[in-house]
Parts: sequence; C-alpha cells; structure tokens
Amino acid sequence: MKIQALKNSTWMLAEQILRLISGVFVGIYIARHLGPESYGTLSYTLAIASIIIVISRLGMDAILVREISLRPESKETLTSTALALMAGAGLLSLCLTVAALQFSNETAELKSLITIISTSGVFTAFLAVDYQNQALLNAKLSSICKTAALASMSIYKLTLIALNAKIEAFVIASVLDHALLALFISIPFLKKNKIHPPSAKLAIKLLKNSIPMVVSALAIIVYMRTDQIMIKHFSSLHEVGIYSAAVKIYESWIIIPYTIAISLIPLLTRIRQEDKTLYYEKLSIVFRYLTWLSIIASTCIFLLSDQIISSTFGPEFLEAASLMKLLIWASVLSTIGAVTARHLSIEHLERKIASRALLGAMLNISANLIAIPAYGSTGAAISTLLTLFVTNYLIDILDPKLKLLARSKNNGIFFLPILEKPKN
Repeated sequence: MKIQALKNSTWMLAEQILRLISGVFVGIYIARHLGPESYGTLSYTLAIASIIIVISRLGMDAILVREISLRPESKETLTSTALALMAGAGLLSLCLTVAALQFSNETAELKSLITIISTSGVFTAFLAVDYQNQALLNAKLSSICKTAALASMSIYKLTLIALNAKIEAFVIASVLDHALLALFISIPFLKKNKIHPPSAKLAIKLLKNSIPMVVSALAIIVYMRTDQIMIKHFSSLHEVGIYSAAVKIYESWIIIPYTIAISLIPLLTRIRQEDKTLYYEKLSIVFRYLTWLSIIASTCIFLLSDQIISSTFGPEFLEAASLMKLLIWASVLSTIGAVTARHLSIEHLERKIASRALLGAMLNISANLIAIPAYGSTGAAISTLLTLFVTNYLIDILDPKLKLLARSKNNGIFFLPILEKPKN
C-alpha cells in the first residue's frame, strides 16, 4: 500500500510540476503579450470563473476520494452520482452568473468575457473521474490525460500569442482548458468502466457532506480572489495586472504541496482506521516536510524576487516584485492549511472546514476594505497573510476540540514531541 501510495503521489506530483512549468511560462508570455491592463482584465475574469468552478466541484476532490477509499466496491455508482451532481451545479452556476450580470454595472466587454468563461464550470464535472483514480491510487492514467490536455492547450495559447490575438481569444482558451481535459479524461474511463446510473440515495448523502465543503471552498476562493476583485473596484485593472503577476508565482508554487497533501488522503484514511496513534505521528511528519519545503522555497523566491519578475514578466511588471516578497510567505501558511483540511476531511469535520473558511472570508474582506484604499495592492497582500495565519494556524490552538491536531502541527513544524498519546 505504501509503495502504491508513493507511486500515486509521484505521478500526481510529476503532472503538477509540468503544470507548474507550463502555467508559469505560458502565463508569463500571455502577461507580456497583453500588458498590465489587459492582463488585469483577464485575471479579473479568471477570478470570477474560479468562484464558479469551486461551486461546481462541490468539494468532491476530498469527499469522493474519501468515500471511494472506504468503499471501493461502489466506485462506479459513487463516481456517476458525483459527476451528475457536479454537472448540475455547473449549469446552475452558469445560469445564476448570466442572470446576475444583467443587474451589474460592468462594461459590455467584461459582461461578455465573464459569460464565456462561466461555461468552464460545466466541464469540471468530469473531474469526478480523476477523483476516482486518486482514491484507487491510480493517478497515472489521470496524470497522462491531464498532461496531454495541458501540452495541447499550451501550444494553442503560444500560437495565439504568435498570431497577436486579443484578450477574447485567451478567455475562450481558458474554457477550452477544461473542455479538452474533460474529453481526454473521459475516453479511457468509458473504455474501461461500465456506466452506472446515479443513485438518489447516494446523491443526498454526498450533497449533505458537500455543503460544508462547498461553503468552505467558496469562502477560501473568495478570500483568495476577492483581493483582485476589490483592487479593480478601488484602484484599476492595471493594478490588478501587477498584483496578479505576483500572485501567479505564489499560486504556481503552492500547487506542489497541495497536490502532495491531496494524494496522501487514501493512505492517511487507512492508517486512521487502523491506528490512531500512528496516524497522528504520520500527520506530524507530513506537516514537517511540507511546511519546511515551503519555507525553503519561499526564502529562495524572496531573495530572488526582483530578478524573477524582471526576467519573466518584464520591466512593465517590476512593481510586482515587492508584492511577491510579501505574498510568497502565504505559501507556507497555505501549505499548513492544505494538510489541515485533509485531516479535517478524514475526521469528517467538514463543518469546521466551513466555519474557518467563512471566518477567513469575512476577515479578509474586512481587512481589504481597510487596507486596499489605504495601501493599494500591498494592503491586499497583508490582508491575505493575516487571514491565512488566523485560519490555518491560530484557530487550531484556540479550539480545544482540535488539541491533537494543534499538537501534531506544532510537533511537525517546530520539532516538538507529542506529550500526550491519542486514545484509540
């Protein structure tokens, strides 16, 4: 099992490293091609799309992986039910977005771009297939499909740059990212699996579990993306473009520890069932290695931030270097949060994920309302750091029901011994 889990993690990590390389380099070329203001417009529409995509996923990246890990014999019905639920959520999100745009004061161009990119949520339903592969420790197939889709779309986007395409073409390309992945990941699945009809009983159970996860994921994406939305309204799309360049580096790195944390769910779930003491020991090890990996990476990026921005995005985006020096430390707190969320999911504490995410959203929006008008995008970066510290670290220390989690977290990060063994 451990060897299979290691292979599973390796395939997922390899795919995400390729995604990181492609995302950074292609994203940088797109930013240089469009310039700060148009890149700010693209980033603004993508920020709105990310909220729609999170709703469409229904938290199944954690719930479906956990359920199939516990009941692999029901994988077909679980997967088809999750896919149907996610597709319905995607369609509903699209309809609500189009309706909301009718009452917004955005420009006609922005309304058009947001409508186009909102269709992405429908295609995310097919990620249910990917979640099944993760649960069965068979990430190789998904990784190959994702890499093929990624390579195809990277070439397509570079072609758009060579053709001097306008922003509309890149928004459509963002939708095609999801559509092509849905196609690639579905073909091998349909060849190897029988299609089972969705189960109404399972749908109710999955939805019941998903509500806290959707609320938490939505709150998380709100306080991850609300800064870009609020910068646009308090400042300008040019400032959004500068801020987004710094965020691009931060988000590209955080994919790696997040993927490792996700890939460990099946193994940690089984360990938790067999030996609670061993589980918390392994959890401390996960916290230790992933947190310090992020600390080392963040230190390197901090020291080289000016060179990184000037040599990648170009002199037009040099203002982003100072922002990146702040934002990159958010990756350490995000890494801690990624592992924490996996633990809470394994323990069926989705409500705690939701409550802390809601707290984070409210804290971040409140801090942004004060900091952005006063300090611009720098204020948004400070708000992000404050929010992540409270929601991913401080809240566990203050919650007596999470003392074992807090102890495992501190033991891993600060190399402290666990003084009290958990009771089986």
